[in-house]
Amino acid sequence: MKKIIIKREKPQLLKEAFNKSLYYIVFLVIFLALIIVQSIKLKDPFRTSEGLLESYEITEAKGFKIYSIKLKDDNVKYLIDDKKGLIKAEELVVDSKIVLQFVPSSADNVQVFELKINDNLSLSILDDYKNPILWGIIVLSIFSALMIALIILRFINTLKKPLEEEIDYVELMLTTNKIISNSMFDSTYSIHRTLRIFSVLRTILVFMCFVLLAVALITLTSNNFSPILIGIYMLILILLVLCIPLIHPHFYSKDANIYAEEYKKYLNEGSTAAYYPTPFSFLKEGLRYDKDNNTSYYDYHELKLYITALYAKGDYAVNLFICSNLVNDTDQMDERNEFIIPLTYKNYQEILSNGIEILGLNNLLDNLEDEIKKNTKFKHKKYNVVKYNN
Repeated sequence: MKKIIIKREKPQLLKEAFNKSLYYIVFLVIFLALIIVQSIKLKDPFRTSEGLLESYEITEAKGFKIYSIKLKDDNVKYLIDDKKGLIKAEELVVDSKIVLQFVPSSADNVQVFELKINDNLSLSILDDYKNPILWGIIVLSIFSALMIALIILRFINTLKKPLEEEIDYVELMLTTNKIISNSMFDSTYSIHRTLRIFSVLRTILVFMCFVLLAVALITLTSNNFSPILIGIYMLILILLVLCIPLIHPHFYSKDANIYAEEYKKYLNEGSTAAYYPTPFSFLKEGLRYDKDNNTSYYDYHELKLYITALYAKGDYAVNLFICSNLVNDTDQMDERNEFIIPLTYKNYQEILSNGIEILGLNNLLDNLEDEIKKNTKFKHKKYNVVKYNN
């Protein structure tokens, strides 16, 4: 099997680590900005207003009284949520001396957190303002610490990569290039509809994660902050994040036979969907390769073609590729001369009609259902490359 040597430099690894950590860095900046905003809100937020009582109104909401107080020569209405029933209405006498502690607001009504009547403290709920902010800072600090830990972990794992590494060429090309697709299945295939459903479902879940995170952040910065509510938001968010990799097509395990049969149906019957305009032709006299108006021929005995399957966890179960084994020595990236050819309907029909042997192909197609079940389990990373060349 062809191996290549990848040479890296430290700046390249740092850039790679930064790119991999970009989402974490963005969230960290958001959390730190919110911590600064909350800290500013916490620092000496209260203002004092003093005057004589002109009038007041009492309304009830959610089982507690809300007092609306008007002072003489003051156009602002001061609202007090007396959730604990601390204010004695009989003490609110016209012309009483009133001292109010409140948080400045652009609205005509402001929320009062401390009330003195004739120099007697009637109500003090300053902690009702400060505690939610403190809890918000604590929660945001925890999230920030988590983001920092993830960023550090990303950098450590990336910087641990050797500066010079020997890698299997086929595996590298199949897992680093966007060549995976099930676009060969048109609307006549039952897989087509299933793939679209799961793709949309995954998009909805990702969107819900961002919405839920936004709601949680808004709640953190509001005066109605509730640690329990934030905990519920975060629990739902974690569950959604865990669900996203679990929503892949059900036939990966239970109904792998459907995927396997329709994949073989495509190879035998074709499809109206456009899929990979292959420049390869499997002729009796050899493999023809057309590129830039030039045609090259390769002997099958030299190519030693074999089948390779790329099993993945996206909205596809497997993609099949025909690979060559031209060289066995180690080459640099710019000296690659192996073929990696997607197994299309056209190529498969040429292989059958011209009796061309592809090592492992027939055996894989005969056992495709079992191979899908075995190789799409979650023990694997993002992709699982299996070569059938024995």
